[in-house]
Amino acid sequence: PSSVFSSSAKMTSILKTKDMMDTLIALFGENCPVTEHDVKHPTAAKMLPLYSMLVEHILRARLVKQPSANALEELGDHPEIYEEALYRMNVCKCLQAVGEKCHVTDINMGDIIFPKKKRTFCILGALVNFLRFTHQNDETFYGAENELANMRADKASIEEQHRHLQQKIEAMRLQRQSEEPRVQELMPVIGTLNHQINELNTEQVHLRQHCLALNEDVADKQHKLATKQADIAHYRQCILEQQEQIVESPERLQAIIAELEHDVCDLQEELADAMEQRRSTTERFNALNRLEAELEARKPEVEKIQQKMRATVAMKEEIEEIKRRKEDRRVCLKEVTYHGQNLKKEGDAERERFARELHQLRMQKETLKHKFEENDMEEERLHEEVKAGQLQDEDVQAQITSLQAERSRARQEHAGAMAKLQKGFQQLIDALEDTYEKEKAAWEKLDVKPLLQC
Repeated sequence: PSSVFSSSAKMTSILKTKDMMDTLIALFGENCPVTEHDVKHPTAAKMLPLYSMLVEHILRARLVKQPSANALEELGDHPEIYEEALYRMNVCKCLQAVGEKCHVTDINMGDIIFPKKKRTFCILGALVNFLRFTHQNDETFYGAENELANMRADKASIEEQHRHLQQKIEAMRLQRQSEEPRVQELMPVIGTLNHQINELNTEQVHLRQHCLALNEDVADKQHKLATKQADIAHYRQCILEQQEQIVESPERLQAIIAELEHDVCDLQEELADAMEQRRSTTERFNALNRLEAELEARKPEVEKIQQKMRATVAMKEEIEEIKRRKEDRRVCLKEVTYHGQNLKKEGDAERERFARELHQLRMQKETLKHKFEENDMEEERLHEEVKAGQLQDEDVQAQITSLQAERSRARQEHAGAMAKLQKGFQQLIDALEDTYEKEKAAWEKLDVKPLLQC
């Protein structure tokens, strides 16, 4: 039965009774309330259940055959008289609503109570064609509907993330505003401490250089003192040896000893000065070490303040980044919304254009049908006149030839109209597929994952 809905050529052509019955049997199976004979010779008892089943299948809703008890009580003493009439009115109202969608706008209660062959065939043909068309596009429609539901869910998730980020930004902004006065108070202190640290580091470098120079000077003078003491010891040894050997000039020996003692005193004084300078330098160096230790003790506090400053700067940068992402997301969502509205307008315009073309083709079909009937009547009239001997054979043959040519031309026009109708159906299907592809491409272009990661 599914093959009944797979042929677009049958769907767009004028249905025959057999094709119509194949579709109804494919839809309802053994529950189909009519036969081919019932369609050719319609009755109210057969058409009412069929129309009810078709309307329920198209609207996907169950028609209530039994009215409510309250409504029946208001109808008088014998409400059972109106049960069937109310059901017919309900079916007629729903059938009119469906007929509007199928471009059959003149359905009335007479088509249900007193069905005629041509009217019944016209209404059933429109409903069956509509069912075939909707069955072929159900997969595309429901796929697009599911895609739209997923997109709406993604949009709701993104909006929730957006509200969460806004709350986080507001909390960070309030925290920054509350810490801003403390940061402003600590900035001058940090600047002063940094300046003092730089000055003390410079002075420490100079003192270390001076201390190294003094140490070198002290070492040099100690070396000289050791040398002089060694010389004194050597001279004393020489003096002792000379005293033992020479005793003739004691004055001269005493003068040499006094000179050596004077040199030793000078060296001792220089050594004392160098030691004093070394002591003062050591004291200044110790003071610098104490100051450096104090600075080291206060260094964690300075680093904590600097970390807060860096955290504040990073927080500012993060807020700017969040604002930029929020603006990009807003622009992207605006573009997608605008693109979706354009696609919806294009789809509506395509549907309206197709509806107008379908209505024109139906009007052409009716016109051609009237022409065929007129040609048939004219041909029958000519044959009767020929039989009655009212016209000459040549004139009759010429008129018959003219009528046959006109009929051939009408058939060509009818074939062209049917081809145009089939082309219109195909264009509508292509337009729907193109609209779905455009929407899918637009949402693929909008990368949602970075927004969710924000």
